[in-house]
Amino acid sequence: MNPILSSERLLLKPVSEQHLATLLMIYNNKNNMSLIPNGHKQWTLEKLKVKYKSLKQTEGYGIFAILLKGNNQVIGEAGWFDSFNNKNEVELGYIIDEAFWNMGYGTEICNLLIKQGFNHGFKTIIARMYAQNTASVKLSEKCGMNRFSTFYDKKGNQAYEYRLDSPFI
Repeated sequence: MNPILSSERLLLKPVSEQHLATLLMIYNNKNNMSLIPNGHKQWTLEKLKVKYKSLKQTEGYGIFAILLKGNNQVIGEAGWFDSFNNKNEVELGYIIDEAFWNMGYGTEICNLLIKQGFNHGFKTIIARMYAQNTASVKLSEKCGMNRFSTFYDKKGNQAYEYRLDSPFI
């Protein structure tokens, strides 16, 4: 299991039972999920448990609850995903509750995960988002990622793939 990751204001801890109730509220907030693929479905505690069980922490991949230092309030989730069946490439993803948008937490999370991912040995970190998700586009660029491709999902929505290669290769 991955250790706790820490930044200036945040802790990233492997998701546990104590985080699920808050994460369920975050997942069921339409604004939080509006730009997440398949983000409009209604989540139940059982569906969320199944999701986290399938994304368990293995081989450096995994998902974390994002907590504020000091009070341990859960404000979202973030992690690395084995989206490409390639141990050298990992997808970075996150969901932050809208009450905490525009406070710099996204930048802090992404910089932490990028640094830790490269230290872990990943060669390329990828982020994918819908084109209309301008906040994530700006965040990817702010964290040093470059747009690699434009594609369309099954529903015809335009999306981007951003990439950053390890400085250690």
